[in-house]
Amino acid sequence: MPLQQQLLPLLYLNLLNFYLQKKEEILHYAESIVRELSSETYLAKKGDNGGFILMHSVGNIHEDNETDTAINYADYYFLEALVRWNKIND
Repeated sequence: MPLQQQLLPLLYLNLLNFYLQKKEEILHYAESIVRELSSETYLAKKGDNGGFILMHSVGNIHEDNETDTAINYADYYFLEALVRWNKIND
């Protein structure tokens, strides 16, 4: 059995163990992120911001491209996060 195949189950078990030990902490942190993005600081009012949901996103800060602006894929990931958060809390 190649070394990589031997290590993958061990990696899986360690990740699972870490998750089980830190589950509440991780969920609390995830909730704080969703709440912050849902606040007036980031969430656009209906009809504002060119139809985008989030007002302040960063695409490529290193090249000063898409900096502090609305970005469609940021909205997508935000909506995906809300859907997953709702599934966890149902």
